[in-house]
This record gives sequence, structure tokens and C-alpha cells, in this order.
Amino acid sequence: MDLDDTSAMVAMLVGDSEGRRSTHSSTTSALLWSGISELEELQKLLDKLQKINEALMELHEAIAVRIADDMHEALKTATSDSELRQNVDASFATVLSAAISERNV
Repeated sequence: MDLDDTSAMVAMLVGDSEGRRSTHSSTTSALLWSGISELEELQKLLDKLQKINEALMELHEAIAVRIADDMHEALKTATSDSELRQNVDASFATVLSAAISERNV
């Protein structure tokens, strides 16, 4: 092998090595940009999910307030119904006692 052949082989090896590095570099760069694009898409999805979560929290709070109001009203009604029932029962008992007394007389 003469010097020209050796130089040609070295040049070929160096060229292949640089070509592989260039290919590797461009592949790495493409993968990096692909990863960045995916992260940007995920960030957009997370932003949408956060907005949905905030809307759900507001809805939950509105429902909780409404239920609390309804429960308060139901408790008030139940209390007044109970008092009314007691008053009716007492009046009915008085009327019934009077009717029984009159019958026995």
C-alpha cells in the first residue's frame, strides 16, 4: 500500500466518521425538537385541564351553596311542621277528650 492509498483510506474513514456524526447530530436534533413539540402540546393540554378543573370547582361551590340553602330551608320547614303537628295533636287530644267526656256524661 502506498502513501496515496493510505491517505485515501484515512480520508474515507474521517469522512465516514464525520458523516456519522452529522447524521447522529441531525437525528439527535430532530428527536430533541420532537420532544419539545410534545412537551408544548402537553402544556397546552395541562392548561385546558386546569381551566376545566377551575370551572368544576366553581360549579361544585355553587352546588354546595345551593344544597346548604335547601337543607336550611328543609330544616326550617321540618321544625315548623313538627311544631304544627304537636299543636294539632294537642288540639285534637283536647277535642277528643272533651268528646269522650261528653259521651260519658
